[in-house]
Amino acid sequence: MKYLSHIFPFSDFIYILQQEEYSSLRLINWLPRFFFRRQIQVRQHLVWTARAKILLGASVLVYLMALSVGMMQSSMYVLPLMVILTIICIPLHVLIANLLTSPIFAMIKNRRLYLASAKVKSVHGLQVIAVAGSYGKTTIKQLIYEMIRYTKRVQMVEGNINTPLGIADWVSAKLQQNTEVLIVEMDTYHQGEIAECCWVTPPDIAILANIGDQHLERFAGPADHAKALSEIFTFAKQTAILVADADTLQTLRKQTGFVPSRHMRIEEVSPDSTNVRGINMVFAQKAAEILAVPVRFKDDAASRAEEPERRKSKAQMYGYDAIDDSYNISFTTVSTSLAEARAYASSLGKKLLVVTAGIPELSKENRENQRKLGQLLLSSADHAYVLRSMFHEEICRGLRDDTRYTLVKDLNEFIQLAPQKHIPAEYVLLVLPELTDLYY
Repeated sequence: MKYLSHIFPFSDFIYILQQEEYSSLRLINWLPRFFFRRQIQVRQHLVWTARAKILLGASVLVYLMALSVGMMQSSMYVLPLMVILTIICIPLHVLIANLLTSPIFAMIKNRRLYLASAKVKSVHGLQVIAVAGSYGKTTIKQLIYEMIRYTKRVQMVEGNINTPLGIADWVSAKLQQNTEVLIVEMDTYHQGEIAECCWVTPPDIAILANIGDQHLERFAGPADHAKALSEIFTFAKQTAILVADADTLQTLRKQTGFVPSRHMRIEEVSPDSTNVRGINMVFAQKAAEILAVPVRFKDDAASRAEEPERRKSKAQMYGYDAIDDSYNISFTTVSTSLAEARAYASSLGKKLLVVTAGIPELSKENRENQRKLGQLLLSSADHAYVLRSMFHEEICRGLRDDTRYTLVKDLNEFIQLAPQKHIPAEYVLLVLPELTDLYY
């Protein structure tokens, strides 16, 4: 089977599409890197969902049609070359199949969004709290839930479910008729995505935590990115309460010309902390205040609430005292993580060890941030393990001193090598994202 998939790499390119939410444009973006590569699935593997199976069938059909046409048009001397060429072009067959089947799945998606929207409307008196932003969404959502769970019948779309279809499917399966408050997070890779989320779960309280540097490669520029995030305000209910800090509001006005409708109310928050958790807490407390949650419940939740999984959680990993921040993937969040990890290691009287693969989806304007990451590692970490991703050369260029870093193939090699070179009892380990196979 392995050798067959090497010759007919349908699953590799369907895997790329699945990683990129079946975006044909994103597949085209990756083709120069992967067109002639095979067996690319190492860290993760294709999940054979119904859509993946249908796409495989369509891709094989396109391939067979191309092969048949080539055979009919070729002489017996050229035929072997045509067969080889058709096999080499399998990435294009997958792309064509995705283009052909996408309208069908778009109709299915719209039907699922419609059913979920109807269910939300059927819940009498339901208030929706929606959180968007470049980072901090899941943490703020979790904090709000902890603050109001004892005074309201509340549900939260758990985990990292933050796309229109993910939210819609959750609503259809789990939203209860007696729920008073529903908390959702909304993310975006392009304009219109948060608008779709809002169509399913229109916010009564809309929180825009920040406009940062995540997913920038996917947008035409900063204004395009800001406009996509601003949809949580522009597509909220006409009577919604909008929550943001002064910097975010200024960015919105400057880059999108945003003006709220006359029935909306803006609640401006003023985080007085440079600590990420403290900033997230301010947004959660504002939502709880709008819902008239007693102070004692807010304070209790603030004291005991934990970070969501893989967000600066402290644990034992590979024998080290560690901070697992393997979800956050922007330059801003990485910078903050390094500063906080340095302080934590120093408080324990230990050195800081960092493992990273780099920062994905940087725009053309901020590609230098890979090198800057190396510089940050040089100033903050005692030693860094750099995974051999497509960014490793730029990171190492920033690190400069080759005694301060070790280049490893992947996380498994790090796990085998690091404890021998860097004694776990002497270090705190900061784990940054390994990234998917697309970046190796």
